[in-house]
Amino acid sequence: MRDMQLTNNVACTEKIDYFAMERKVARHEAPRKYPLIAFKNADDKHGGAPPLLPIISESTDAIWLSPLAAMAVQARQRDETEDDAVAQLLNPFGPWYLETMLQVPDCPSRIKFSTKHDSTNMTIAHWLKIVIRVQRGDDEALDSKGKRKQVSFAANRRTVRSECSC
Repeated sequence: MRDMQLTNNVACTEKIDYFAMERKVARHEAPRKYPLIAFKNADDKHGGAPPLLPIISESTDAIWLSPLAAMAVQARQRDETEDDAVAQLLNPFGPWYLETMLQVPDCPSRIKFSTKHDSTNMTIAHWLKIVIRVQRGDDEALDSKGKRKQVSFAANRRTVRSECSC
């Protein structure tokens, strides 16, 4: 792939189940999603922003103006300078190393604690879902509707929210 469109989001999903006698599920609440981070760029064909990766620009500040620059700096190796860490975003073939800390919703928000106990009539479960969607940046490979091909990568991980500072 020469260049690509990239969509990345991370969300915490909360699911609540209510039980009747003999622990049979009586009712589900609609899962609630709490977005933690999201990056998306507009399509070039419609006058939007250039692709997030790789950074293709004539500007000397383009690397530092990228929303991914701070993540590249956090992912740097001990012997790397900040300039070397963000310079990897210019590499058209990758790999690109990114790292960030996610801010989980705090106590005053509507998110509840995780609960699963045999003597209660409800369970509250949380999942951390990471979705990365990649779209080809060229028009060489189009799908049957004439749109650029997309591939989505998703990872789900069950988490436990047990206190306000989790």
